[in-house]
Amino acid sequence: MYLLPTTSHEAMDYLKKKRKSILTLINEKFELIESLNGIDKQAKLLSCISSKSKSILIHKGEVSNISLCLSNNEEKNIIQFPGITILFSVHQTFSIEKHTTNADNNMIVSSEILTISQNTPALIDGSKNAYSFLESSVLVGNLSFPKNSDINVFDSSTGEKKYWFTTDNAVLRALFTMTAMESLDSSHLLDVAKEYIYHYHPAVAWHAFRIIYEFEDKDINKYKSLILKSGNSRTQQLIKECL
Repeated sequence: MYLLPTTSHEAMDYLKKKRKSILTLINEKFELIESLNGIDKQAKLLSCISSKSKSILIHKGEVSNISLCLSNNEEKNIIQFPGITILFSVHQTFSIEKHTTNADNNMIVSSEILTISQNTPALIDGSKNAYSFLESSVLVGNLSFPKNSDINVFDSSTGEKKYWFTTDNAVLRALFTMTAMESLDSSHLLDVAKEYIYHYHPAVAWHAFRIIYEFEDKDINKYKSLILKSGNSRTQQLIKECL
């Protein structure tokens, strides 16, 4: 069984010292796929391909994964994936632009060019960094430590965040529950919203607040204060615009 590094520090060291073993793993994966026929090959490929990251999964570990993608320097969006991503070269040296966002993570404020070669992988911290490719059609290795959080999408021209979507099932369930109860005009909607107002994700808390506000609940000022103290600038701004 192939064991991947369990921390980003180990992974950086591993890619510098034992890069050949990962390349061997990649070759073995493709040899396995190539040995399959017809439907089996198609099924295996489909199970490995991620439409979100446009990559193919090579190996899935307990806390980290290895995948491959082809670089594309014509993307109009810059996607910020949660967790830690370590980019490494497979066959050739390539360059990326590493972007850093502001404290609210809604705007790219600075960028730097990094060259990734055989002994110089690049670490991207998804809580404050994103990256874009400067060349196209280069095979890129990716050793990632994924995290259940938001995937943010920035405009490559302006650096502004355009939208987000979440990989956190708890957030999806909360938003779906409130939306479904609203559409069904459920008598329990207000009670559920008063529970979700304390949710850790700002989108859930804001959705809950909006419901409570529409009910003209007598405790609305208490919940308004809760949102204002949350530390999330986006929901704080929405509160000021709403009231």
